[in-house]
Amino acid sequence: MLYGIGFLLGGALGSTTGAVDPSALPANWSPASPSLASITLFDILGVNLLNGLLMAVGAVFFGTLTVVLGFQNGFAHGVVVGTSLVESGSPGLVALLFLPHAAIELPAIWLALAAGLRPVGGFLAYLRSNRADPIRRSDIEDAIALFLIAELLILVAAFIEYFVTLRLARSLV
Repeated sequence: MLYGIGFLLGGALGSTTGAVDPSALPANWSPASPSLASITLFDILGVNLLNGLLMAVGAVFFGTLTVVLGFQNGFAHGVVVGTSLVESGSPGLVALLFLPHAAIELPAIWLALAAGLRPVGGFLAYLRSNRADPIRRSDIEDAIALFLIAELLILVAAFIEYFVTLRLARSLV
């Protein structure tokens, strides 16, 4: 839900900003600019694995970091998709560039969110007098399992993003 709200707001913002006027770009800019060409597998892995870790560790901060990062991830993806739709005018192209890795990356993000919120949910159940212990071993075990599965999926998604999505994007430029 956090991701979804962020995605909808980001998509709305991205789709209302309009297409970039090519005359406003710097004279030395080209579609094959180093920004796309210089992205490495380790860039993708580093950002995504750290993001998953921070979402899971957010439980230490009573889930606030997890909530903020869940929303921020959805917002960032929404802006990218919304802007891409306006820029390209082709929902098919945007889907082609987003879905191959997103089909695995999105569940990984949601699992990392669940990992960061699982211990918090247990603590809230304790506060509502629905259970005797503020935190149980099973809460931590569940969070760790969710986190490890999320990180494994992030690894797979990063390889797809680098070897499929980026190569496809580079070939289209």
